[in-house]
Amino acid sequence: MSVIQKYVIKIGMPSLSIIAFIFIVMGGHASADVPYNPSLLIDDSTFTNSNTMAASTIQNFLNNMNSGIKNYSEVENCNPTTPKAPYPSNFNYYPHCGQTVSAATIIYDASQAYGINPQVLLATMEKEQSLVTDPSPTQGAINCAMGYESCGGGFNSFFAQVDNASWQFRTDIDLMNGQNWWGYTPSYYAQYLCGNASSLYSAGLYPGNTVTFANPGGHAKTVTLLSSATAALDCYTPYVGPYATTGYSGSYNFVLYMYEWFQYPSQIYIPNGNYNITGTGSGKSMDVIGGSSTDGTNIDLYDSNGSGAQQWTFTRDADGYYTIENTSSGKYLDVTNASTSAGARVQIWDGNNSCAQEWAIQAVGSNYMFVSACSGFALDAFGGRTTNGTPIQIYTKNFSSAQLWSLKSLNQAPIADGFYSLLTTTGTSMDITGGGTTNGSSMQIYSSNGSGAQQWQLFQQTNGLYELRNPQSGKYLDVVGGGTVSGTLTDIYDGKNSCAQQWAISKNTDGSYGLISSCSGLNLDVSGGNVSINGTSIDLWLGNGTNAQKWNLSKLTTVPNGLYSLITPAGNDLDIKGGGTTDGSPLQIFSSNGSGAQQWHIIQQGNGTYALLNPQSGRYLDVVGGGTNNGAHVDIYDNNNSCAQQWSIINNPDGSYSFTSSCSALKLDVSGGLIGNLGIPVDIWTSNGTNAQNWFLVP
Repeated sequence: MSVIQKYVIKIGMPSLSIIAFIFIVMGGHASADVPYNPSLLIDDSTFTNSNTMAASTIQNFLNNMNSGIKNYSEVENCNPTTPKAPYPSNFNYYPHCGQTVSAATIIYDASQAYGINPQVLLATMEKEQSLVTDPSPTQGAINCAMGYESCGGGFNSFFAQVDNASWQFRTDIDLMNGQNWWGYTPSYYAQYLCGNASSLYSAGLYPGNTVTFANPGGHAKTVTLLSSATAALDCYTPYVGPYATTGYSGSYNFVLYMYEWFQYPSQIYIPNGNYNITGTGSGKSMDVIGGSSTDGTNIDLYDSNGSGAQQWTFTRDADGYYTIENTSSGKYLDVTNASTSAGARVQIWDGNNSCAQEWAIQAVGSNYMFVSACSGFALDAFGGRTTNGTPIQIYTKNFSSAQLWSLKSLNQAPIADGFYSLLTTTGTSMDITGGGTTNGSSMQIYSSNGSGAQQWQLFQQTNGLYELRNPQSGKYLDVVGGGTVSGTLTDIYDGKNSCAQQWAISKNTDGSYGLISSCSGLNLDVSGGNVSINGTSIDLWLGNGTNAQKWNLSKLTTVPNGLYSLITPAGNDLDIKGGGTTDGSPLQIFSSNGSGAQQWHIIQQGNGTYALLNPQSGRYLDVVGGGTNNGAHVDIYDNNNSCAQQWSIINNPDGSYSFTSSCSALKLDVSGGLIGNLGIPVDIWTSNGTNAQNWFLVP
């Protein structure tokens, strides 16, 4: 069939032919913990996020699920001579037209062609034909993968099913929101698709409409549709509720699979505990007005002041949502009257276990968005204002700075920053395969050998999560593709400041530690539990308490070679004054700016000491004249292999380091202890245990 023929068939569809074949599920998927909200099956931004899984990630997912389509392949039956002709410019057409490709590639290509989340496609084909979990599906089931057109009308192949179902989702969303799509106009949706009442639903399926669904067996269900994606899913399968109340399990099972496999609606994991919440746009804290403890007190923005009115306790519920309790009042962050209207105020209220007090946390770059479980609307600073007293409300997700928040952890660090090896319970080490130093080098376990491939710098972020940097490569422990499903592999990658490289660390009762990916809440895991077998890959998996997820953090006695900034406890950097590059350029402390004047390559010497090379200048950290008296200044100078350029490094209990001159046993020191002042010279001084002699090594 040509591309043009396919367009004609699609445009000419009768109204009820779009309804998917309903796959009846009789068995026990029901779970009290499934966050099933028929008004909000999924939010629009997640539904249309086509970048959640790469083709390789989809393939790994199918492999780990032992899916019967993991080795299936088929021709992408589209016309390769017209690769983009009728498609809107913001979506890409299939890159493999006429080629035989894997099921995973077909799913991925369809997600890119229509801008639909591939996780949505996987959850849909599971609810329709169990193709993800059935190890031996029939060809008939494969040919009816998405239940599209009840598997007839010329759509009887895997590619045709995935392609057309993806196309249908995009068509419905765009038309119901007043956008033309592929020759259609919004009036077509209203007249022929799901824009009018039918025998199955009492009103047109549009976001904001209240609709009664005529489920089988007289189990009518009335809901208010809170997202276009929910309306599109109901248009595709117009039955609402679990099997026990509907006789069908379509929308319920869709939510079940999205939750169990992809941790939707709450993909982001942060440790339970106390935090400050700060607006990215304003720099001000979320605050209980007047520090009140009275039910109904509203929330606003206010200058950070460290008071209890600005401290919040996060607790993750079994369904992946968080409750957020004000630590001073004991009341919970609450949407007034559990409203689902944009602009509803946010307040504090006694705990009541309602959706008004449940929040999904979603990552947006290095910031967070808090999404109400009742409505799918985001926590928002009114009007994008940044002044004290700005009201906090819920509002349609728009990803503006008014809806982006940072978290500052107020919890005690479970482990000090520093350099470690990560050992399994049998003593094997977390290791970069082949000692690789390039992006994508895979992780494994291997016999401990002290090599750079087994050395990791742990440093805690402001939000309480940790990043693990390999000094040898300068790259970070990373979840491949930011994956959120069990079996996702790990590698090393350039710093991305994303959840894929942020880990919650918790101490187990036996003294070992668990590492949990912030993207998913899944644990860092030795594949198959083979903790003694060299070369076993390291992946993510649901927490299970086994030795495969227990890591002993062994503090290194030396500092690995690598590039670092030396930062005082006040947050200022060891800096070459004026960015100088000549012999004798003096040292000072200055605000962090990422310049070459603040970068130091620490190099182990054969005698157990270290040299600190500034790469920008090619010169070394040096005590002026090899001085041995208190107050001798520090500069940079050509390499001379003297004691003036050799330093012992001592690890302090707080994770900082002290640098001792080999000439005198005096320590690298901020003159006068003025670590919070800029431009203060750096000297050497008798050890005194003050912060003037403590330096944090930061990549």
